[in-house]
Amino acid sequence: MVIYVWQSKNDIKMNFFLYTLFLFCFQCGLSAQVFESQLYTAEQLEQKGAYEQALNTYSSINTNYPNNERVLCKMVSLQIEIGEMVTDKFKKKAVLLDARKLAENTIQRFPNSAEAHYVMGLSMAKLTNLVAVTEKMAFVKGIKLHAEKAIAIQPNHVLSLYLLGKWHLEICALNAIEKSAINVFMGGLPPATLTNAIANFEKVKKIDSSMLANYIDLAKSYQLNNQLEEAKNVLNSMFTISIISKKDSMYKNQAIKLLETL
Repeated sequence: MVIYVWQSKNDIKMNFFLYTLFLFCFQCGLSAQVFESQLYTAEQLEQKGAYEQALNTYSSINTNYPNNERVLCKMVSLQIEIGEMVTDKFKKKAVLLDARKLAENTIQRFPNSAEAHYVMGLSMAKLTNLVAVTEKMAFVKGIKLHAEKAIAIQPNHVLSLYLLGKWHLEICALNAIEKSAINVFMGGLPPATLTNAIANFEKVKKIDSSMLANYIDLAKSYQLNNQLEEAKNVLNSMFTISIISKKDSMYKNQAIKLLETL
């Protein structure tokens, strides 16, 4: 015996709507799972130092899921990593200029992104020694500008705090001749202090105690500020931290050499 259930037109429409909504939610959930899976793959490649493979993976993700802030910023940072490994000066500059252009586009799409401002500042930092004198000053000022914008958006943005600390350290580390040349040919620099460098690096250490590059620059800042015991303590504390990436081994070797100078 077959029992027929009568449905009104409104019931049919509602059922069709619910079925369509179910399919849409299912597809969105599946798409999100694929997105996260691909991100995980890219992050693992980056962790292993396979930067070109990681960049290709992020580029593929960007094709399928365009204009994602996280993906675009990762593409910039990886382009910078790859540029850093290029030995030919002209090829290096070309790769880093591409990174800067992508960073500019990312900021246009996401002007309130701390990460976008950070990668923009980082791309400028890596280009300062590769561009003409006329561009160098704009880049040096741009590093500070974008690091400070990132921190204004996200006060505990670790990498921006580190970049700003590095900016203060490197300006303070210039010798008198270099500073004089900058004043004559480049119109001077915004003020920089070791106190600001140390403050930024110490804040980074509190937020992320595993960032070994920060320990090196914090120790250098203390050394330049004639606080040698503080520098030694910072470097010695590095050896209690586990090595996560290939770069961590490099930083620990730098710490050993720096300790020998103190």
